[in-house]
Amino acid sequence: MQPFVAVLSNSVYALLVTLKLCKKVTKHYEMRPAQSPVIVTLPGTEAHDAERRRSAAAATSAVLLVPF
Repeated sequence: MQPFVAVLSNSVYALLVTLKLCKKVTKHYEMRPAQSPVIVTLPGTEAHDAERRRSAAAATSAVLLVPF
């Protein structure tokens, strides 16, 4: 039933667009990076542990960025 209704409604919509009774819908996506990073703090983690993990991740990503 659903595919039949979809074909029928899309056909009617296309006809109304060609008759200029409806406007064609366009979708706009904004691809901006996030304003600020998301920081999750878990109970029991120390600040120096977070800094150690952050520096280790930076070192790993720096190694991955070196071209071969």
